[in-house]
Amino acid sequence: MNRGLNIKTTSEFVLFLHANESWLMESILSYAKKYGYVKYTSTLLEAWRISIVGLTESFEMLMKSSCEIPQMSPDDSFRDDAASAFGIKEAKLHRSRGVNLAMFFSLFKYYRQAYLDLVEKEKMQIENIDYYINYLHRFFDRVEIAYVSEWAGSDSEEQIHELSAQNRKLANEKNRYLTLFDSMNSPAIILENDGYIINYNLIAGELFFNDMHAGGYYYSNRDKLKIDLLFDMSNLKNNNTFEWQYGEYIFIVTGKSLHDISGKDEGLVVLFNDITELKKSEDLIMVQLRHVAMRDILGMIAHQWRQPIAAISMGVSTILIDIELENIDTDEFKKISENILVQTTHLSNIIDDFKNFFRPSENKEQVKVEELMLEAKNVIGKMLEESEIELSIESEKATIVNTYSRELLQMFIILLDNAREALIQNRDKNRIIKVTISSDENSAYIMFCDNGGGVDKAIISKIFDPYFSTKYEKDGTGLGLYILKTIIDKYIHGSIKVENLDDGACFTIIIGLKDDG
Repeated sequence: MNRGLNIKTTSEFVLFLHANESWLMESILSYAKKYGYVKYTSTLLEAWRISIVGLTESFEMLMKSSCEIPQMSPDDSFRDDAASAFGIKEAKLHRSRGVNLAMFFSLFKYYRQAYLDLVEKEKMQIENIDYYINYLHRFFDRVEIAYVSEWAGSDSEEQIHELSAQNRKLANEKNRYLTLFDSMNSPAIILENDGYIINYNLIAGELFFNDMHAGGYYYSNRDKLKIDLLFDMSNLKNNNTFEWQYGEYIFIVTGKSLHDISGKDEGLVVLFNDITELKKSEDLIMVQLRHVAMRDILGMIAHQWRQPIAAISMGVSTILIDIELENIDTDEFKKISENILVQTTHLSNIIDDFKNFFRPSENKEQVKVEELMLEAKNVIGKMLEESEIELSIESEKATIVNTYSRELLQMFIILLDNAREALIQNRDKNRIIKVTISSDENSAYIMFCDNGGGVDKAIISKIFDPYFSTKYEKDGTGLGLYILKTIIDKYIHGSIKVENLDDGACFTIIIGLKDDG
């Protein structure tokens, strides 16, 4: 009960009816379902809403014309008032649709009941309630009398003409639906709940059923096909969406339940969105990503090799000069040779650090995030030192995730290198990168923060887009952070967010601890 309601005037009562049109619609629909009328009525909710709106508007017009309760007399034409006009219009409409008088007349009694139920529900808030109940009764009486009068006033020939015109209209609407359905650029299939195909459009017929004729399945007399010819019906449960490959084509398939409030046409529409070309584009981008990542990693290797190679070169040059000068000192030669061995071992260790970098993980594995972060530090640490950047790694406790370790390692290195470049570009000294590892019962959090000035608010929402670079045009490809987003979407199945904190940017990787397989 709406205790804030207080209806004192006719205009307030009309507003009350309009405000409760949804309730009235649900009420009449409930009666129609309970007593079996929905077998013969519209499957769409909008049709029921329009019927309630039309009734309420007619009631409003009648009440505006006179607040006196409308009465009836033997000389009444039942044509000149709003209630009668509504009844005449509905008689013509439903008669042309083939609805018989008994069906409409009996269903309309439940429309009357729905309005009376509403008034009864709010009776404590309506002053002079008997007046409004009587007015409603006389309104519905006039609608029904006008309806019956109009129906009885037509002869058989007129009724046949109306039915023929309506039949032609229905045939045209059916043909228009079939034309529109077959003109769709994407495949579509309409199914019954048990998986039998009601209809498919032209492009679906060509791609999946070797049917090159528009309307070929709709008009054929062959046995019904089942969707199981393409894929398991269970894939479509709960309006599910999934990726499906059919030959050279790749589709996003979506199942959508039919909007049938009556329940007599249960089933679903299956839509196929062709993403074949998009996948090819993604594959091309992935090749570019690999080339960019290879370039970056070779740059890191070059940085780490420069010092050992210089030491080896200096040692060999010293030996050659001493030989040339016949100044052979065995102990000095031994010392230089041992240093060369140390440097070659260092070079070998660098290769070990990098050799698996581009080898994708074949399976998920239990990974200690802290150990993986130290491995990333070994890869990029020399470059950070040369850039005079202090790297700190903090962890509250050992954090273990079940994931693809090589891909996660690549993400760590991308973020560290991205922070390094931001610091070089924006800060002359006191350059700091702080990595914080934490977790709760649901997720692990790896936060990379720097003091490099942060990301411009105008572009922060775009930095994970392909080919969008925050660097100077000559330096950036715009693929580094896109690689990172691709990895986390395709392999890690986690998320990443970026925000500006204090005097720098913070990127946070979030990985679920409950493995989804």
